[in-house]
Amino acid sequence: MSLYPQTQLNFTLIQTNRVDGFMRLVSPLEYRARDSMADAARHLLEKYPDATLHLVRSDVRARWLVRIRMEMVVHFRDALGKTYPQIARFMRRDHTSILHLYRKAKAQALEGGA
Repeated sequence: MSLYPQTQLNFTLIQTNRVDGFMRLVSPLEYRARDSMADAARHLLEKYPDATLHLVRSDVRARWLVRIRMEMVVHFRDALGKTYPQIARFMRRDHTSILHLYRKAKAQALEGGA
């Protein structure tokens, strides 16, 4: 018999948001579900029936694909807190391309869409 009884704990994790600096409570299941870029990408691509991860990672420069890429980069950077080199490896691009996509998406958001 063990000296330490087996108990099931349900901790709540605290995660920082790099954009605004606020802290928020996150359940362990939610934290694990969004920790992987592959899982987050699959979840984001559910909104776009014509897009696949292979197509998004490809060299195709169609406007609708670029917008999906921008959405993914912003989500990876802001929600998951990934670095530009980490995102670049996942998206099969150079980190400066990811930086450009991120800045472009933020500029468009400030302009009001487009």
